[in-house]
Amino acid sequence: MSKRKQIRPEGSIISSEQYEHHFTSYYKSHQHKLREIKARLLKAGTSYSDSIFSLFRVLKREEVWLRNSVILHSTYFNSLGNGNNKPSPQLFNMLVRDFGSWEEWVEEFRVISISSRGWAVLGFDLLEGNLINCLCDEHAEGHWMIYPIITLDVFEHAYQQDYGSDIKGYTKDFLNNVDWSFANSGLETAQEMYNVLQAKNN
Repeated sequence: MSKRKQIRPEGSIISSEQYEHHFTSYYKSHQHKLREIKARLLKAGTSYSDSIFSLFRVLKREEVWLRNSVILHSTYFNSLGNGNNKPSPQLFNMLVRDFGSWEEWVEEFRVISISSRGWAVLGFDLLEGNLINCLCDEHAEGHWMIYPIITLDVFEHAYQQDYGSDIKGYTKDFLNNVDWSFANSGLETAQEMYNVLQAKNN
């Protein structure tokens, strides 16, 4: 997974204040907590386990929540662009193939963004070899074997400082300013992974 950009892209839809608050309070904080949980798991032991409660169970559940949060936030920050690039011909053609047209993909992603309580994700299905839009209400939800190409954080903490309650405006501006160079690179990586899996399964 690509690392977060070190600076907010010039002309970003997100102000520097909103961007840095989000990065520090959520992404960086969740990275730190994930490392802490991994360290605690080494000492938790497995002698006592229970489906209702055990320390090991709690730590493993929070590990999933935090790991997904770090991955989704990393992809989100990298997805933020300024409208200066476009999808590669490969990505554009796959969007048309899998959604019917560019406009139909945009509309479905827009509706998912407005309907979701947490995340909207354009992902590559590593089992089927196609693109899929995913709705995740929280970090622990998701589709197995989906490689995220772009993500939009629709938790209020991601946009409220700049947009208030205007989720529709935030979503529209995001779609008009995606960093497609990052998405293009992600598709290439996902396609390579899919090809390896296909070769091993055939």
